[in-house]
Amino acid sequence: MKYFSRKPALIVSILFKKKGAVGGMAQRFSLVGAKLIESGANVELLATRSLGDEFGFEAGARIHLIEDAERNIPFRSWFLLCFLLVKVAFGRYRQVHIAGAGRLLKPILLAARISRTRTSCTFASRTLEMASYGRDADRRRWVELLDSVDAIDVLNPGHDLDRWKDKISVSPCSFPSKKDSLGEFSGGSKDVLAVFCGALEKNKNPLLALDIVLDYWQAYGSVTKLVIFGKGVLETEVRDRMEQINKQVGVEVARFGNFECFSETLQAANVFFSLQELDNYPSQAAMEGMLMGCKVIATDEGDTRLLLPESEPLNAVVRSRDAKDFISYLRLANEDLRPSIENANHIQRNHNLERFSNYLASFLGERSE
Repeated sequence: MKYFSRKPALIVSILFKKKGAVGGMAQRFSLVGAKLIESGANVELLATRSLGDEFGFEAGARIHLIEDAERNIPFRSWFLLCFLLVKVAFGRYRQVHIAGAGRLLKPILLAARISRTRTSCTFASRTLEMASYGRDADRRRWVELLDSVDAIDVLNPGHDLDRWKDKISVSPCSFPSKKDSLGEFSGGSKDVLAVFCGALEKNKNPLLALDIVLDYWQAYGSVTKLVIFGKGVLETEVRDRMEQINKQVGVEVARFGNFECFSETLQAANVFFSLQELDNYPSQAAMEGMLMGCKVIATDEGDTRLLLPESEPLNAVVRSRDAKDFISYLRLANEDLRPSIENANHIQRNHNLERFSNYLASFLGERSE
């Protein structure tokens, strides 16, 4: 596809290293920005060095990377930010898309307002409560942003943003940022192992994942090991609960995972737990688990069922928060340790970078032929 547009669009996709560096929305939009630039679209990307290092793209004329490995942002990065803000204020971009801006949000919106540059953002949750983790201050920031921009990209068709319905465009898909897939590994059977990956926040339900493996052992007398990836306000409580369970069972049932081994863990895991309070679609980590052949056991919320193929009977969507209601589904999954080809094919076919890039190019006003 050939692109032609007089002015570039600017994608702002920032998450600083001290806050995790590689988060769901920031990592996806760094990837899609780099993909559009590579394909010839008239797009520029503002991201962080840690994201560039993670996904293998370098700074250049169209890719601007802020140094975030140091304790304080160095002068050259401040100079770069000021230069880009001046470009926005002088109307050098046709559109500025915000997929993570942090403290830069207000200066970017102000610069765009001065030049009357079109602005947009991505809302990567189904509800305002989900996006703000139930925190009033975060909810107010989201409302302020949604009020300010001209267009909103939304991932969930079941969103609760009726107030801004005239601004909204719903993405046809998402995509996993990890490039690893089932086909890149040797295959074979899975281990009796489950993975939970997500912020250790109440609405993600990491403690429910721990309760499920404990109740499974109590009901059936066998162990399903659990690896938890994530950080957050519940980390101490999760760690204490892990220690209690491991002591009660007499073996290491649950442990924290090292993100450097995330793909290898998904390769071994038979089940991925996606247990959010408000929605599991389109969970970045769940898609990565599916791509590696994991079955999914999820809470029945929002658009969750849209993520899972009907052709995989060992996926389960459970309308409950009682761990005992999940263990029969875990047992069924554990009786078949073959990787789920259906889940892997579903993600490759429906949630891929090329499909999302074509959508975003159009959303950003990129003309093509």
